[in-house]
Amino acid sequence: MRTISATLTAAGKATSRNPYPFTDIYDTIAGVKKLKPTSYYSGSEDDKFHACCMPSDGSLIRVRTDSSNNLYRSRVADPTSESTYSSWTDWSKTCYAVACAADGTNVVVVAIQTNGHLIYCQSLDSGSSWQDWLDLGDINGGSGYRIAVALEPDNRKGTIFWSDGTQVNIVPFVLDGYGCEASAYTDADSQWDNEGNASDGSEDTYASENFSLGASSTTDYAILTFDDVWGNQIKYYVDNAGSGATIEIDAYYDGGWNSIKSGAFTQGSTQTETMGAWKTISQVRIRVTIGEAGYYPRLYLCQVVGFAGGMELFNPASTTDADAAWTDDANGIDGNTNTHAESVPGAGNWPSTGLAGNFSGTYYVGGIKWYQKIGQASDV
Repeated sequence: MRTISATLTAAGKATSRNPYPFTDIYDTIAGVKKLKPTSYYSGSEDDKFHACCMPSDGSLIRVRTDSSNNLYRSRVADPTSESTYSSWTDWSKTCYAVACAADGTNVVVVAIQTNGHLIYCQSLDSGSSWQDWLDLGDINGGSGYRIAVALEPDNRKGTIFWSDGTQVNIVPFVLDGYGCEASAYTDADSQWDNEGNASDGSEDTYASENFSLGASSTTDYAILTFDDVWGNQIKYYVDNAGSGATIEIDAYYDGGWNSIKSGAFTQGSTQTETMGAWKTISQVRIRVTIGEAGYYPRLYLCQVVGFAGGMELFNPASTTDADAAWTDDANGIDGNTNTHAESVPGAGNWPSTGLAGNFSGTYYVGGIKWYQKIGQASDV
């Protein structure tokens, strides 16, 4: 039997009582526990473009620009509260905007340079070292441009997104060092067997010449078709051509066939030929001149290393004039640099006077929010 204290007995017999509130507090939202970020570093860097990602080794990769558009990178091998986050490496580039992404040990950084060019850099070892920057061409980039990059998990592929505020531009790519596979194979004279093996990405299967050729005889062309790869390297693997064999490799771009390789080559392993410039390649053809009688050349691999699909420009499907302060809204998404949407003083919620220092009406382009801070009254 439980003994009740005299105080509790008296309270129970009293004619009046004080309420005793009881509250349960749960650190969740819809049953999901809330995250509690801990600040490791407050920093004193310029409030400019920045991005971060984490490769599979757990390191933290950061990139940023400063007020002078200088580009910096940082790698913190083991990010903890005791780590140093104030150390940066100057990348000797000036850029308006920068983005990064990681998948496994691959890290990609893309940026819009102050000369208007889109540039790309990759690390294959979680940011410990970096390859040379690739100049992907002039996109007339300016300070108002925005950029992002994403990698598909375990798929060697990625996509660069950039926008000038009127359209979103998409550049699919295959991670540097990996080749894009052919989508079709042409064997005009039916001299090759198992042609599909030359485009399956495997070094264990092959297409083989099925005619018995004498020494110094040349096979017909094996022609592989690609989905317009913007690249500068051809990877190939050929063997069983006999001592002294030679090879011819041509790539189709700029409206015609162009020689990439002609002469002696190394058999039995994957070889890479680097072109002088980046080109949009739609086909590659290969033929082999036999070195010794009785040999049947085998083609294991033919790939183009580069950016699959070339550059695609996508205009957003709609705009929203949130403050009813713009005219000709559709001109902002028609892809035409000769037309424009215009903010109108006095329209919607935007004042007609005292404009300097105010923001224009909000304008949504394909889900991206845009507005402009006015420097002086005439800037509309």
